[in-house]
Amino acid sequence: RHSAASGKPSLTVHPIGVPWTKNIDRMGGLPGKVSPPSPRIGAIYRHLLAATRDSALAEEFEVTLEATHHGPHVDKPACFVEIGSTEEQWQRADAGELWAKVLLDHFKTPATTLTEQATTAVVLIGGGHYCPRMGDMARMGSKVVVGHILATYTMSDYLNGTSDEEEAVAGGWRHVISEAVAGTRSAFPDLRLLCVVEKKWKSAERQQVIAFLEEQGLEWTYK
Repeated sequence: RHSAASGKPSLTVHPIGVPWTKNIDRMGGLPGKVSPPSPRIGAIYRHLLAATRDSALAEEFEVTLEATHHGPHVDKPACFVEIGSTEEQWQRADAGELWAKVLLDHFKTPATTLTEQATTAVVLIGGGHYCPRMGDMARMGSKVVVGHILATYTMSDYLNGTSDEEEAVAGGWRHVISEAVAGTRSAFPDLRLLCVVEKKWKSAERQQVIAFLEEQGLEWTYK
């Protein structure tokens, strides 16, 4: 079940883990660790979009990916699928039945088929919790698989608050990015790994993130 202050009815899917080490109360999982993302995330999202559009829920429920943001930790590729955003929706039989149909249809396709079709695993760095940019990439089709998604707030606890641009980002974010990349790579060792960076950050912070990616030999892009 997905909970949001907005109360907006939603159907969501996302990778799992808590790559940061601060403020993890009630998050579950292991501090600073992510689980390997399921190769099914993008495909489930596409199936869910199509099924919702053709259902009575189309005008009411939003379908979205979410950032990596809670546990539990597992060593097998995994993801969460959820109904949101309040107790009223959690009890909706029609939403549960739609999810059941989507998953039953989806699991007719073996996971190996999905990875055989894929060429690129994407890690998204920055942006909001509901990550429309990853949704855009997932809708490109089976050649793209969804890796970990790092919302800007995932790294916000590591900002040290100084006015000196050279010190605008503290070191803890490096672990967050490294863990998300390593977790994604562990699930898709044979695929090209691409980091997509959100451009709408403070310039000093964004440039330090990019410099770190380049130091690590990681391919990245804004687009």
